[in-house]
Amino acid sequence: MRFLSCIVFLLGVCVLGCGGSDFPVAAVSGKVTCEGKPVAYAMVFFEPLKSGESAMTGKQGFADCNENGEFFISTYGSKDGAVVGKHQVHVMPPHAEDHPKVKCPCEFNSKTEKIEVEVKSGQKNEFTFALPVSKKKAPLTQDELEALEEAAINKATSK
Repeated sequence: MRFLSCIVFLLGVCVLGCGGSDFPVAAVSGKVTCEGKPVAYAMVFFEPLKSGESAMTGKQGFADCNENGEFFISTYGSKDGAVVGKHQVHVMPPHAEDHPKVKCPCEFNSKTEKIEVEVKSGQKNEFTFALPVSKKKAPLTQDELEALEEAAINKATSK
């Protein structure tokens, strides 16, 4: 009985964990730009959308852009691409802790803004995402805040 339990357990592990993916993927690459210039270290997410009656969509793909704003999506393995089908794409800023000097005057898309693309099997899936220039004024940096504070103190003491 114990032997049979072990066989059933191992078979279950292989069926659930060793089988790979039921969703085919295709290579996906591209570039993120702002005002025509590459956005270094942005994060790009490819979220599969439901198609037809199926509630199953596959796993989300992800990439970190390199210093030239280029990305290669990984889903089930390194740079294997994204699930074939339609996707909603999210472009997020680089992690501030990892890349504190990266500044971008463009607006990264939120969950309310929709960027949709289709990943096709057997075709070149290369996308360029040109971010719009932000309409909001960017928050001041610590150096800018200190300079303003110093100018205000100098102005107040000179009167």
